[in-house]
Amino acid sequence: MRIKRGDYCVQQSGVSMTKLKSMRICSAFVAFMGLGVAQTGSLRAECYQEAPLRPVYRTFTHRDIEEPGVYSVRRVPSLYGWRERRVYQPGEVAWHEEAPVYRTVTSRVRVSHRWTWQRREVRGREIMCRVRVPAVYETVERKVLVRPGHRWAERSPSSVGYVHERVLLRPYKNFTSYERPRIHHWRERVAIQPEGSRWRRTALRPDC
Repeated sequence: MRIKRGDYCVQQSGVSMTKLKSMRICSAFVAFMGLGVAQTGSLRAECYQEAPLRPVYRTFTHRDIEEPGVYSVRRVPSLYGWRERRVYQPGEVAWHEEAPVYRTVTSRVRVSHRWTWQRREVRGREIMCRVRVPAVYETVERKVLVRPGHRWAERSPSSVGYVHERVLLRPYKNFTSYERPRIHHWRERVAIQPEGSRWRRTALRPDC
């Protein structure tokens, strides 16, 4: 049996496919009653047309943040007060010093004799002679302590005083609050067209 160009023919003995420009397929079932050339049966054909796949429907849930969450911090300041505290103040010590008193006195002192070496010339020759020096009296000065030095301490009496102090009564404190965000949820139904195609039966009858 001859197959026209641009058609698909499906025989009882086998299947042969060729792409159609018109995107149709023809299935022909031919029954032969004998081994002769004559055709004694009737011809039946089913046609199919290429069509896109059925869409897939999905529902998506969207989440939109209308207002974000906000943290806020409020601080309560510290509280201070004043107080008087009794303080003991010891007496002070002042040191005084009196210098010693000296006077200078003179006295006559006898210096005993002594020996000394002298150079002398005897008969044209220079010689060293040991000569005795007689005792003499000399006037010398010396310091004599009249009154020794004196150092003493003068103490002032102790006293009690009051000082003002700043005292922390309550420390600062932070209060944190959180405002939840405003979120809007909504749904959307979407038709998704998948890729590819399918063969759908059509009522058109080809001329096979």
